[in-house]
Amino acid sequence: DMVGSGIKEKYSYHKMGVPFRQMHSWDYSGPYHGFDGFPVFARDMDMTVNSPTWSLIRRKR
Repeated sequence: DMVGSGIKEKYSYHKMGVPFRQMHSWDYSGPYHGFDGFPVFARDMDMTVNSPTWSLIRRKR
């Protein structure tokens, strides 16, 4: 699972152990629009899903 939403939801999903990307603001990366934005989006999704930090947390189910 993975969630993309705004900043308000970010920390709730991180506490639950669900990978998250902030889509409404480009504070950290982006923009994701158009042909030029797709490689940026793909890179950020890859880094989010494959981050080694996910093995350090316990997921709540």
